[in-house]
Amino acid sequence: LVNELLDLSKLERKDIQPDYSLIDVSKWVPSLMSRFEVGALHKQIALRFEESASAVPLLRADADMLAKILSNYLSNALKHTPPGGEIAVAVTATKEWMRLSVADNGPGIDKDHLPHVFDRYYQTTDMQPGLSSVGTGVGLAHAAELAKLMRGRVCAESRKHAGSTFYLDLPLQLPLTPEGEQPQAIQGAPLVSVESTTSVVELPEDADPPVAVMGNSGKRGRILLVEDHPELRSYITTILPEYEVHACGDGAAAQHYLEQHPDWTDLIISDYMMPVMDGEGLLRFVKGDDRFRHLPFILLTAHSRRDTRLSLLRMGIDDYLTKPFDEEELKARIASLLGNAHLRKTAREEVTEAAPPSMEATATLTEADTEWMQRVEAEVNEAIEKGVINVTYVAERLNLSERQFRRKVKQVIGVAPKQYLQEIQMQYAKQLLESGREKTIKAIADRAAFGDAKYFSRSFKKRFGKSPTHYLEEVES
Repeated sequence: LVNELLDLSKLERKDIQPDYSLIDVSKWVPSLMSRFEVGALHKQIALRFEESASAVPLLRADADMLAKILSNYLSNALKHTPPGGEIAVAVTATKEWMRLSVADNGPGIDKDHLPHVFDRYYQTTDMQPGLSSVGTGVGLAHAAELAKLMRGRVCAESRKHAGSTFYLDLPLQLPLTPEGEQPQAIQGAPLVSVESTTSVVELPEDADPPVAVMGNSGKRGRILLVEDHPELRSYITTILPEYEVHACGDGAAAQHYLEQHPDWTDLIISDYMMPVMDGEGLLRFVKGDDRFRHLPFILLTAHSRRDTRLSLLRMGIDDYLTKPFDEEELKARIASLLGNAHLRKTAREEVTEAAPPSMEATATLTEADTEWMQRVEAEVNEAIEKGVINVTYVAERLNLSERQFRRKVKQVIGVAPKQYLQEIQMQYAKQLLESGREKTIKAIADRAAFGDAKYFSRSFKKRFGKSPTHYLEEVES
């Protein structure tokens, strides 16, 4: 309630503007609904998502604002639906609008009250016995203001003793000024048109015919993009003009392309949920093949549950982003992973030139290398928990001299041991942030053995493209 009142105050002062991103609503909405499953189960209420019979286009919206509106609708539905009832969430679209609706079979709203439900501080008084108490009259007013800010609209329909349905309508095509600039109401929002110009690179004759290769002949790296949604594929390609992007529609097509062109890819970006072969299946293939094990792998997932994310990390994922993702954050993750991969490659070449044949670095990570890295990571995590993170301590734990450890790390991983230890620290800190167990940046910096909170914040933002404070705010919301 306090946050909603503060938001309303900011809206009145025009202090809040939408931060637009492209959202795959058909996957994003079920993920949001999962937050309400426990409450629905407690009241024995059936909570279901009704998928559209036709394909639902991507939506440009502020993900945080959208979450607040739908969360308010769902909270109200749970509050007013009796035990054993039902709540249905649906998404439909026309050429110009997308409609999201939340319907319940609760007591309904009297026709005299219905026109005023979105008015600030308006409260109905005809509560049914046994249902939750009346609200504050702030939540729906807040939802209406947020919808208006995104050029949308809200409405509701209800019949006494027959349930209520609350709607949110948002435009699929946000208007631009004649000069191509964004209007004042959304100035500064990171809108990217999927119709932006991209060059096309011709496929070799033996390539997979259904796969399109897009992007310019960038010198910063080659990215294999795996995404089943055509518009999202186009969007991601558009925001990465400095890279050469090859797009596949599912994991099986990506596997085929890798096998046909084993030396082309520098980094993989993959969706998690896809037909034929999903992102997890593709990840298992990549990390299980010595030819591709070294490739950095970013997974895009609508799953926000911590156990899912930790499972992916244990499988060898290099990084993941939760949909809807921020454009600049994705770019920062790509640049960081490709930079580290380049350092590893350079270091291996140096080791190969300098070392005797028995110590030459391999071109790719073997299964034994991966197992050794996992052992190093376990020791580093233990050192972090003890607050004694340094190369000497970890080397001793592995029964190696410091010199042997440094050479082994550079040979297998391709970076300096200090840099590798810091990467593990960063991942440790990131998991702490996402768990929500610590509430301050200083506490997280101390738990992750960084010591200085300012240094930790700077390093974290450089690595992940988002400040730890931003992460905390997302967890708390």
